[in-house]
Amino acid sequence: MSQQSYLTCHLQDAHYAISTDHVLEIFPLPELQIVPETPADLLGMINLRGKMLPVMHLRRRISKAPLVCTASDTVIVLDCSGFQIGAIVDRVSEVCVLDEAAIDQDLAYGRQGHTNTAFLSGVAQYSDNNLLILNPDALVSLPDEVADWVWQADETGGLAADAQIEKVGSFYDLYFPTATAAERQLMSQRAAGLRPAIEVSDNSQAVPLAVFGLGGEYFGISLGSVREFINTHNIRPIPCAPSQIIGNMNLRGEIMTLVDMRPALNLSIATAPSSQAVVTQIGDVIAGLSIDELHDILYIDRAAFAAVPVANQQSRVGLIESTAPYRDTMLSVLNLPQLLKIA
Repeated sequence: MSQQSYLTCHLQDAHYAISTDHVLEIFPLPELQIVPETPADLLGMINLRGKMLPVMHLRRRISKAPLVCTASDTVIVLDCSGFQIGAIVDRVSEVCVLDEAAIDQDLAYGRQGHTNTAFLSGVAQYSDNNLLILNPDALVSLPDEVADWVWQADETGGLAADAQIEKVGSFYDLYFPTATAAERQLMSQRAAGLRPAIEVSDNSQAVPLAVFGLGGEYFGISLGSVREFINTHNIRPIPCAPSQIIGNMNLRGEIMTLVDMRPALNLSIATAPSSQAVVTQIGDVIAGLSIDELHDILYIDRAAFAAVPVANQQSRVGLIESTAPYRDTMLSVLNLPQLLKIA
C-alpha cells in the first residue's frame, strides 16, 4: 500500500495537510515588505537569503474569512507551480504518514457549502479529525503573473518608495493593526534574520534538517532520518527500563519506543512530560525522540557548518557531529546513529 508524508497545519478550526514533497522550509512570520500593485492573492514578500519570496495567506486564498496576522503565525515555503511561494497559516502541527488508499477523493459528496473544494485533492481521517489535503498546483492563481512580479522584485530589490507605502499602508496597517511595539520589533528581527548573512557559493550543497527545541537549546537531525512528527499519547511505561526510555506507544498498529534524549545530552530533566516527538529511522531501527517543539524544516549550506567545540564534545560523548548558525544563536546537529546506540 502506497504511503505519503504530509505536513499538517491549522487555519482557524480547520485542519489542512500538504505533501512534504512540496515543503521546502518553515519559519515564524516575519515583517513583510509591501509592494504596490501585487497580484490579489499576495500580501507582500520576504527577502529570503537574497531572493524575493512572495507570500500569500492561505485563509485569503481558500476562504473569505477576515484576514488578520499575528506574531504566532507560521510561514510554510512551498514549491508550487514551478516556483517558490510562502503560505501563512495559523500554526503548523506535525508531519504524518497517510495511506493513499485512505484519502477520499470524492470532495463533493456531503461537503457542499462546508469548504472550498477547488483547492483540495482529498480528505482523510487522522487523529479523529477531518484532514483536508491541499492541492499545491491550485494554490497559486495566475502563476505566470506572480512569476513575472517576483522577477521584477528580484531586479529592483523589491523596495517600495516611502510615498507608495504611505499611500497603500504598511504591513502593520494592512494586516496586523493590533501589533504592539515589542511584536513589531520581534517581526522586524525575524525578517533581518532571513536575509543573507554570507554569500553562498554556486557549487555548494544544502543539507536538509529538521530543527527542534529541547531543554532550551536548538537541535537538528538529518531530514532523511525523519519519518514524521507526532503528538504522543497513551504511553505505556516499560518495567525495569533505563531512565532514558519513556515507554512504548502504539503508532497506528506499530509498537514504538519513546526515548528521552535529555540525560545523554546533559540537559535538565523536564518537569512535565512532552507531548511531541520526532519518529526517526536508521536502517531497521525505529524510535520516537521526545522533543519540546518543532521549529523548522530548512536547508543549511554545507559551508555554514562548524566543528563541535571541545568542551561540548567531551560533555556529550560525540553525540553532536557539527554546529550551524540558527536565528540569533547556534543549533547542534545530532549524530543520530550514536544517540540511538546509547538509548
